[in-house]
Amino acid sequence: MSLQLNIRRKPLAASKYSQRLHRAQEAAQSGTARAAERIGPTAQRARKVAALRISDARAWTAPRLERTATYVESELGPKVGSMLHTTAHKVRPAKTGGKRRMVALVLLVAGGVASTLGALARRRNSASTGVEDQDVPADAEAMSDNGQVRTP
Repeated sequence: MSLQLNIRRKPLAASKYSQRLHRAQEAAQSGTARAAERIGPTAQRARKVAALRISDARAWTAPRLERTATYVESELGPKVGSMLHTTAHKVRPAKTGGKRRMVALVLLVAGGVASTLGALARRRNSASTGVEDQDVPADAEAMSDNGQVRTP
């Protein structure tokens, strides 16, 4: 038994299939023409009825759409807007380090004010006693005769 395939078409079979195909196409065309003749007037009436129904539906819908648009513009819109603002405030990240910076700044300003007040009080105190502002060492023995400090 040979394993070769015969791929050559036979001329008689091809003409037989083409005749069948041609007859089927003719039958389909004639059936379509007969159906179009019978369905044509019904389709025209259905088209007219559908146009009337669509017009009725549009007339019913238009006032409802206008009422809905007015509601959205006057009542729902502001509510949605305020809700979005609230959500934006909730979503916004918290400022980091703001309190620490403020505390550091307050302490810095307080230290500056305290040192300024201390210097003013010292100047006022020295002016009222008449003594010049000198740095006197705690150990008087460490001073020499000429006023210079000796190191032990």
